[in-house]
Amino acid sequence: MSVKMQLIIGCVISLFLSASLFSTTLAQDVKIGFVNSAEIFSRYKSFADTQERFNKEVEEWQQKAQKMKAEVDSLAAYIKGELDVLPPRLPFHALSDSKQMEKQEEYRSKETAYLEYVNTVFGPDGTAERRNAELTQPMLDKINSIIANIAREDEYTYVFDAVGGSIAYADTKYDLTEKVIEELNKEVE
Repeated sequence: MSVKMQLIIGCVISLFLSASLFSTTLAQDVKIGFVNSAEIFSRYKSFADTQERFNKEVEEWQQKAQKMKAEVDSLAAYIKGELDVLPPRLPFHALSDSKQMEKQEEYRSKETAYLEYVNTVFGPDGTAERRNAELTQPMLDKINSIIANIAREDEYTYVFDAVGGSIAYADTKYDLTEKVIEELNKEVE
C-alpha cells in the first residue's frame, strides 16, 4: 500500500474517531426529557374544572342549535305536506298563494338563521373556538412556564411532548409529567 493511501486511510480513521468522541461528548452534555400533555390535562384540577365549564357552554349552544334545526325541519315537513303542525293548521296546499310564499319565506329565513348561528358558534374562529382559547390559554401558559422552570432547574436541554407522536421510545426516568402536575396542583391544595 502506498504512503499516500496509508495517509488517506489514517486521516479517515482519525476523522471517524474524532467525530465519535465529539458526538459522545456532545451527547453527555445534552439532557432530554419528555412530558405527556394528555396526562397533564387530565390530572390538572383547574384544567378539568375549566373544561367542564366550557362543555356546559357548548351544550347550551348545541341545544339552541337543535331547537333552531327542529323549527326548520318542522317547517320543511309542513311545506312538503308530511306533517300536521300543532296547533292544527290548514294543510300547506290549502293555503292561499300569498300564505304559501309567506311560509316558504319563513322557512328560508329560519334556515338561514340556523346556518348562520351554527357557523358563528361552531365554525372556524367561531364563538366556541375563541371561548376555548380564552379559557385554556392562561393554563397553557402556566404549564409551559412550569415545564421551562423544571427544565432549567434540572438542566434539561430539550423537553418533548410524548402526545405529539414525535417520541418512539423514552426511558420513564426522564418523564417530567409528574413534576409538572405536582407544580400545577400545588395552587389547588
